[in-house]
Amino acid sequence: MKGLDSGKQILLSLFVLCCFFTHNIFAQTTTTENTPTISIDETAYIEVAPDLAILSVQVYLEGREAADIEEKAYQKAKDIVKVFKKYGISSEDYETTNNTLNDQRWKTQTTKSISLGFEVKLKEIGRLDQFRNDVVEAGATVFTIQSFENLEAEKFVNEAAENALKKAMKNASNLAAIANMKLGQPLSIRVQNQSIRPEMRSAKASGLMMTNDSVQSRDDEPTVNKTTVRYRATVYVEFEMYQN
Repeated sequence: MKGLDSGKQILLSLFVLCCFFTHNIFAQTTTTENTPTISIDETAYIEVAPDLAILSVQVYLEGREAADIEEKAYQKAKDIVKVFKKYGISSEDYETTNNTLNDQRWKTQTTKSISLGFEVKLKEIGRLDQFRNDVVEAGATVFTIQSFENLEAEKFVNEAAENALKKAMKNASNLAAIANMKLGQPLSIRVQNQSIRPEMRSAKASGLMMTNDSVQSRDDEPTVNKTTVRYRATVYVEFEMYQN
């Protein structure tokens, strides 16, 4: 009988223990579900002048003999690379984008064309105009400004996010006060970032037009002095609220 009583006591203890834990879990869930919350989103911008230009430099030649235009194009490419080095542009800051030799057929005539290209990061952005003149003199037939950037883009993105979060916390606190409540800790924070770069109108309009033997400048070409880069951050925050 004692063994049976002991077994009953163990079963009774387990039942009470299960009821205790079940009650605690239910109580916590109820408390969380019943806690008032407020969700708010705010956007902030940081606008700065660019200090980096992403450029496209190309050599395009046409001719009857492939070997002839290849030799001329490669020599021009070597001269252009010398200009890169003159401006302190390391091999890590430029790369070859295309190297193609094509047949050009027009009625009964067949000619060859070759295109060699580079994508270049120019950090001395104040020397952009002179750099363009120098690569054109070295043999470039197409020069395009692809985009303006910032070397410390991450810093500006974080600064915009910080400003947006401060605005969100201030507005949420004001709304809680209107409801005669106190703002609690953030339950969740989500940040959405975006870099808004100057619009590049087109390859022809944003750089230099290509002709067979010369390069023409455009009056509507964007310049460093006319442009800025905007960094936008939108913050989505959910806060707990409590009675005063």
